[in-house]
Amino acid sequence: MDLDRTQSEIQMIHQEPLFRPGRRGAVSAETTAASTVKLTEKTPEEQVRIREALSHSVLLTSGHLQIEGEQLDTVVSAMFPIAVVPGQKVIREGHEGDNYYIIEDGVFKATKMVGPLRKELFIYEHHGGFGELAMMYNCPRAATIEAQTSGILWAVDRSTFRRIIVDSMVRRRQQHESLLQNMPIFSTLTAENRAAIADCLAPETYEDQQYILREGDKLTSVSKFYLVESGTIECYKCVKGERLMVKTIQANECFGEVAL
Repeated sequence: MDLDRTQSEIQMIHQEPLFRPGRRGAVSAETTAASTVKLTEKTPEEQVRIREALSHSVLLTSGHLQIEGEQLDTVVSAMFPIAVVPGQKVIREGHEGDNYYIIEDGVFKATKMVGPLRKELFIYEHHGGFGELAMMYNCPRAATIEAQTSGILWAVDRSTFRRIIVDSMVRRRQQHESLLQNMPIFSTLTAENRAAIADCLAPETYEDQQYILREGDKLTSVSKFYLVESGTIECYKCVKGERLMVKTIQANECFGEVAL
């Protein structure tokens, strides 16, 4: 018997991702389905560069969204290039949001007024994205973004952003509120409390036979409680040196709460 496999393991046969939007008020769900997306012609090389830049965007890679296929193609086609020079303010704190930006190249500094002083918040170095908050929540720009070097940005306008990205976020939130509602452990919670939990869900996708937890793992600040959106999980325990399957967990079930 493989000694490394005598501990209890939970194996995921297949699981689709969940999502985790930040909780900053409510995502505005104004409809933009009738908007006409303005497409910008691009070379194959430009399309590759945009997709590479999008792959570093926290908004599109942290589980907020499931944008792929035609939706992703539309985002790529709708983006337009912006060349910037050092000192150029791409976004100004307090202004209305017009575009969402991803960085192909360049260094950008985010700052915010705190009392009478301007405080540095973050430095974007050659990748990342910014500008989504004002469009997601219909609020003024939360910070100023200034180019520190010459650079290239790709931008998507507000109507396209809302049509594809915000609508995708709203759909994912609704899906996960429904997931929580179907679980007995959450049945006594109010709709508001379920929505708050849905906002905290982070996606994790596992391959066939991949371990999620092992018997004896220490409880830490990063230990997790899991909800299964789809797939089957097998739970094993070491009994007198023998590895035995003690339970299977299906979609709409959860695990990990006992240790927490």
